[in-house]
Amino acid sequence: MTKANETDDHSFRTGKYRFRPPFVTPAHPDEVAFSWLTYDLSRYFFEFMRNFLVVGALRYAADKTENQILSYLFWGSILAFYGFVFSFICFWNLRLISFAFPKSDLAQIIDLLLSVVLALAITLPLYGIIIYVTGEMSAVHQ
Repeated sequence: MTKANETDDHSFRTGKYRFRPPFVTPAHPDEVAFSWLTYDLSRYFFEFMRNFLVVGALRYAADKTENQILSYLFWGSILAFYGFVFSFICFWNLRLISFAFPKSDLAQIIDLLLSVVLALAITLPLYGIIIYVTGEMSAVHQ
């Protein structure tokens, strides 16, 4: 049981406070949704940049020291980073053929193959950009 000026965990998470100061009003749901969207996009951007810098630093270290283990670690991190980028695109499924033929198993297989081909077509140029930029980052002090 909570007192009038205290909140339990559920009311804190849902925003349903028992006591609210008169100068505070709840935000409009659209403003809250936009705030969460901005938060998520900012977080993903900085995760991307952090991972990008880590991969660039690994390439720089591998190029400077010519250490084979660091080189393998760099290529492993490139593949993991590619998987990170691919995960943002991979969850979209095309339904071009199965939309026209909803009961056909062959149409679903064709749509799956088209989805994979399109996701690879989008991310493979990004893979090349990642390798190019990390190479340029490592070549700065040569």
